[in-house]
Amino acid sequence: MLAIARDQWRLLRDLYQSDRTNLTGYDLINSFICLSECGENVEIYVTDANWPKHGSFLLVHSFGNKAEIHLNTLGESLDQLQLLLSSWQLNKRHLFCGYEIRFKHVVEQYWLGKGLSLGQLEHQGTLVYHLPHSEIKQLDLGHQIGFLAHKTCCRSGCPLALLLE
Repeated sequence: MLAIARDQWRLLRDLYQSDRTNLTGYDLINSFICLSECGENVEIYVTDANWPKHGSFLLVHSFGNKAEIHLNTLGESLDQLQLLLSSWQLNKRHLFCGYEIRFKHVVEQYWLGKGLSLGQLEHQGTLVYHLPHSEIKQLDLGHQIGFLAHKTCCRSGCPLALLLE
């Protein structure tokens, strides 16, 4: 397992540019590029130097004694993701975030490899609605409980979409 340098994160992000509706693709990586520039503790791991071909990655956003884990691959085979998780060592509480249903088995194998029961693992579904910016501007969001607010990152000026309640 290799950590890729921050100056290569944009290359990884751009591999996912053709599918902007993918929850753990382009926009996720772009948001963490911005957050890392703002001082957040973010690392991206790959299995080997061929990552530009298969696009498999494990993104770890650590804060305090916790970590959020994001994973994805461009390939049909999930072997690269399985290899990443089996070689990864994290001794803090962690949460797998927004993974595709096709990765469910990979997450379960990781869980079992840690000696935990599948009865202790809860898969939570995630719904994502993708609207063009022009349509979001037309929505009357003043009376909604939750809405998207567009902010920019502290130093880089990257746009971040946040769900506010």
